[in-house]
Amino acid sequence: MLTKSTVSVALTSLRVFFPLSVVVVILLLCGTAGMAKGRKYGLFVGINAYTGPGEQLFGAVNDATKLRGQMIKNFGFEEGDTKLLTDASATREAIVAGIRAYQQKAQAGDLFLFTYSGHGTLFPDASSAVIDERTKVSMDVLLSVGRFVIPLDFYDSAIVPVDSDDDSGGRPWKNLILDDELYDLFSAFQAKGVQVIFVADECNGGTIGKGEGGTSRLKFITPLQALKIKSLGALKGAKPRKQKRVGSRDKWGSYIILSASKDNEFSLDIGSDTGTEDAGGLFTKTLLTVLNSDPGPITYTELLARVQPEVVSLSRKEGSEQTPQIDTRFGNPNVPIFSLQPVGNRRRS
Repeated sequence: MLTKSTVSVALTSLRVFFPLSVVVVILLLCGTAGMAKGRKYGLFVGINAYTGPGEQLFGAVNDATKLRGQMIKNFGFEEGDTKLLTDASATREAIVAGIRAYQQKAQAGDLFLFTYSGHGTLFPDASSAVIDERTKVSMDVLLSVGRFVIPLDFYDSAIVPVDSDDDSGGRPWKNLILDDELYDLFSAFQAKGVQVIFVADECNGGTIGKGEGGTSRLKFITPLQALKIKSLGALKGAKPRKQKRVGSRDKWGSYIILSASKDNEFSLDIGSDTGTEDAGGLFTKTLLTVLNSDPGPITYTELLARVQPEVVSLSRKEGSEQTPQIDTRFGNPNVPIFSLQPVGNRRRS
């Protein structure tokens, strides 16, 4: 460790042989050698303009736009290293292509942030037909009871692009983007030593009901709505591929998910009309409030501790239950939020 005396001696010695300007350059280079290096990339997706009856959201575009602005203003993202996809531009192809484009650019030590605000849904996996038959549970008859009443272990979560019902790709799930697909896309970043942060403001599953109060909406539609089909029977035999098995991730980039609610809860979209300044996802609105009030170096653990109780309280006033979560199985939650980290810093400190 350098002390004032050793620095003074070093400066005196250097001045004997070098001009002062050269000494300054040497010290600057030495001082920056240990700083974290890397670039930050971000893809921000927000969809209000769903076309089905009662499916439109009011605050998702605000969520994406404001999160992007926050990252550029306070967290060192360069505008040219970010992309915003909203409404008609937020197709499956554009979202997947956007993720892959940044995966190709990113290098070890970089950070990739993906935020999604819009509807979520479920897609039946290979076991769901059996479960539906045994328990008489069906997407056709879900009830709004404040929590999900379906066996989530037998369904894959999915985000809902604006063209979710387009079947031109030949997939049983049409243009939904399954959690397994996101897993594979993000794993490609991690394998390069790139840190991935996923901020998900949508329901991981849910019911066909709506939130109470008139100005809140559930950010969930059933697969019947998302795929524009009449019955799950049309999907019999559909078997989404399972996640790839991977080896040790000790040298991989970390992966942290900040989600708006538990798997069996609803996420709310709040606001009186689309495009108004106050409209937004309850989770994202609260997250932005925290970031605006204290954009300083807080950890993911501290961020959740500030966001979660406020969202829980406000959601109950809307007649629902929403509890933000953080998934840190492959990431360290005790590092400064949206900061560059050494490759392999995925364990808890």
